Amino acid sequence: MTPGGEITAVNPAFTAFFGYENEDLTGKDFSLLFTDEDRAERKPEKELQNVLSTGQADDKNFMVHKNGQISWVSGESILIDQKDGSKCILKILQDIHQQKDAEISLHQISDFNENILQAIDDIVILLDSELHILKFNPALSRVFANNDISLPLDFRSFIRPYDRDEKLIAQIRDVSQTGLGFTRQLFSLSTPEGDRIFEMTCQPIFRKDMPSVVLLVAHDVTARQKTETDREDLMGFVVHELRNPLTSIRLSNEVITAQIKDIADNDLVQMLEKNKSHIDRLNRMIAELYDAAKVGGGQFSLNMATFNFNECVEETISMVVSMHPDSEIRFAGDADVEVHADRYRIAQVISNYLSNAIKYSQSPHKITIELTVIDNHIRFAVEDQGTGITPSQLPFVFDRFFRATKTRSLEGIGLGLFLCKRIIQAHGGEVWATSADGKGSIFYFTLPIQS
Repeated sequence: MTPGGEITAVNPAFTAFFGYENEDLTGKDFSLLFTDEDRAERKPEKELQNVLSTGQADDKNFMVHKNGQISWVSGESILIDQKDGSKCILKILQDIHQQKDAEISLHQISDFNENILQAIDDIVILLDSELHILKFNPALSRVFANNDISLPLDFRSFIRPYDRDEKLIAQIRDVSQTGLGFTRQLFSLSTPEGDRIFEMTCQPIFRKDMPSVVLLVAHDVTARQKTETDREDLMGFVVHELRNPLTSIRLSNEVITAQIKDIADNDLVQMLEKNKSHIDRLNRMIAELYDAAKVGGGQFSLNMATFNFNECVEETISMVVSMHPDSEIRFAGDADVEVHADRYRIAQVISNYLSNAIKYSQSPHKITIELTVIDNHIRFAVEDQGTGITPSQLPFVFDRFFRATKTRSLEGIGLGLFLCKRIIQAHGGEVWATSADGKGSIFYFTLPIQS
């Protein structure tokens, strides 16, 4: 174009991209390629002034296609001396619209994420490998400092006054050093408002060609934990108050049974047998409530010993069969290994699995136990041929007080599988279940083999 901004020619690449032909632009002022907003800001005139005064000018702005579409371009204008002594301006354009769109999208995503971070109540902290705080959300100030926190800041010095036993510091240091995170662990911290309990998740974030960072998320569960403690206290009180009168009733029932054993009154004998059955059922329920109260109150302890797993399973099967003589229990696989565990508690889990399988199966009760040794673990499985569990309810079968819809008419209060889960987890194992609705279920647990 001329030094005055009049277009003299465009190359084929320009016409292909913007849609103009030479005849559309020759003799026209180059400002027609600018948007109305840029013309209002006199950007064409400023560009000409720059190139005429310095010999070169750079810019990034929108340019208008023939059809009205706009594209973000990077432009370079160069003042050239021609052979005849006149001057002209060569303007070179590069399409950066896609790059600009991506840039804008990244900024929008970043702004969006920042707004979310600012809004959530959970504490979110990003730490470098030396545990210096790189980023945090306002929840950190609200909970701990009640004032502004300025960076740079060492997380250890910041949290140490609240982390009295330094358990949190030690755990996060381990995450940074080993690259192994943790999820939903409880930590008690002393805040300006008193002791509070936080459920924390800490995970390393690995970035290509960049140092790894550690993400810490802390959720205040103080109110929830207090509710749990209150409920455990109530359960413990109820269990304690029920046990004494029930023991008296049982003794009275046994005395009466002994007194009338010589009297040929079948009705009285049957009535007392029913009483005994109801008393046994109540005792089992109270025992489950008592165990659940101990587990929830943190008083659950294990009496560890070394024993043969096969023998424990066989003894438990014999006990269950004696109480359910019409049941057929098939034993497959083998786990003839020594384990270091609480034998009573492991037998309790096996018995509960078997009793549930019998309870929820249709007569005749055909149950299959399968034992497998895998990767230094024992896998125990009990398969029944019952009604199965619906997919929507299967994830909750190990929750406290959960009763599947199909089984609510049967005996139980929904604590057995919850206790099984806590017992196995206390041994370092896992529990889970699979089921096909109407076709039975398989309940599993694993137990580490201690060498």
